Amino acid sequence: MKSWLHFSGFFIKVGGKVVYSRGEKVVLTEYSTSIRCFVERSIVTLTEDITVGELVEGVTYQSTRPSGVVLPAGTRVATVLLHFYSSVAPRTATGWVEFGRDILGVVESAAQLAATDSAYGAPGITYRGVGLNANRQLENDALRRSGRRIDITFSTSGNNTDEMRIFLAA
Repeated sequence: MKSWLHFSGFFIKVGGKVVYSRGEKVVLTEYSTSIRCFVERSIVTLTEDITVGELVEGVTYQSTRPSGVVLPAGTRVATVLLHFYSSVAPRTATGWVEFGRDILGVVESAAQLAATDSAYGAPGITYRGVGLNANRQLENDALRRSGRRIDITFSTSGNNTDEMRIFLAA
């Protein structure tokens, strides 16, 4: 088991095919056999209510999306992006990520990701919403939360990107 990585004021563990990347060095169109995990925002205060998917403990989400839960304005959060891009069909990567903070919810649809990129994405990173990364959402993927850990299987069907933004308590 890997030890905790410390960054931006909090801790994270990764395992399986999940690797830690520093946000400023991530190339979002770079092919990888691993799921990239990087911190986007270490602490930000929500300026308005935001609806995120609630990952219920012990439930596996595969074909279904998590139910929405509202994080109220004024909530302090940190955000982390999980990213998997494959130019080869099909490609699957399985791993896990564990945080030293509580998981408040996730954003995993293309529309939600695009809507939250500017406020909660990494400063200076341009997220693509058309062409190569138009389909950034989770499809044919599996998630399961256990405490502060999320087990992940990302499966792509070719020139495709799987991404999920995780909101953590700050």
